[in-house]
Amino acid sequence: MNCKFTCLILVLIPGIFLCLSDASAQNPFDGRPVSIKVISPEIKIDPSEIKQYVQNLYPCEGTINCRYAQNVRSGPWGEIITTFKPGTKVTIIGKEDKWYIINLNGKKAYLHVSLVDTPHTPAYDGSRPYAYKQNSNQANTNTSTSKPSASKPTTTTPSSTTNTSNSDINGPGIPDCLLKGIAEAKKTKWFTTKDKCLQYAGTIAYKAGAKVSSGNSIYPHNAYKPDKTLRGSRIMDLKQAAIDGILKPGMLIHVKAAYDKDPAYNPSTNAHHWFMYVGMQDGVPMFADTQNKGNLQTIENVNRIMSGGRILQDQYKNYGNIRRVSAVYDPFADQR
Repeated sequence: MNCKFTCLILVLIPGIFLCLSDASAQNPFDGRPVSIKVISPEIKIDPSEIKQYVQNLYPCEGTINCRYAQNVRSGPWGEIITTFKPGTKVTIIGKEDKWYIINLNGKKAYLHVSLVDTPHTPAYDGSRPYAYKQNSNQANTNTSTSKPSASKPTTTTPSSTTNTSNSDINGPGIPDCLLKGIAEAKKTKWFTTKDKCLQYAGTIAYKAGAKVSSGNSIYPHNAYKPDKTLRGSRIMDLKQAAIDGILKPGMLIHVKAAYDKDPAYNPSTNAHHWFMYVGMQDGVPMFADTQNKGNLQTIENVNRIMSGGRILQDQYKNYGNIRRVSAVYDPFADQR
């Protein structure tokens, strides 16, 4: 493809600024040098030189610059492998379009460039101060959107077991009242009696300070207004919903194991589950239910528990045993 136009163009090459007119350019993507006709003598630019310049930027250090957590993926928009919290240091070994390629325990993984600071390029969607000192040699076209800072964030590692709690019901950490509610709910019969996930989840909210009567608390589907915004979403989508702030700590979630099969509360086909989203623990969304001795769990753990038992019965085979969200209930809506 050839093009010819007459205008004023600014071509940016590291260290070189050219003011051109009457430019005639050949497609640079076929691997051949690009010839540019200028008033001054002809200059030839080899695409391999530009590629080499980009390659010379890596490997380098990167620092996660996000509000809560950043997804680490198997490829561009691929499967989420883990999450990194703000300030986590990573080793960037390359770049593919809008994705940094990092070394994750000896394997390649991908981070979107919008939330990673590097010594030469600030994160253009970063919500925190830029992690490196600004200098005039940065190869970055988004400097105007960065937030410079004299200090660097503390180096951290993802997925530690430390509780991140706070007193605010809006999170993003795990509110102290919910931890108290879980401890109190585990003392009730709803925790020790089989198949009482509904009552247990409602009791956590009640013990945590939700403004509802004791009698109504154990039937949250009757006590609170259902939000069906996430209705039909797969159970694993709840992780991203939490990271995006759609889920708030204290929200109760109802998931059907066979989404197209109704009614949901038939005792003989009890293929559903109730649990609570409690907040972020070191950048990872955590949930509480009657399973696993009442310990906080990731959504992967909740999904794994729901993949066995009665949902494997023949009556559910036609529905694929796909766990989908039915509704979300917010016992703390009046406190947000």
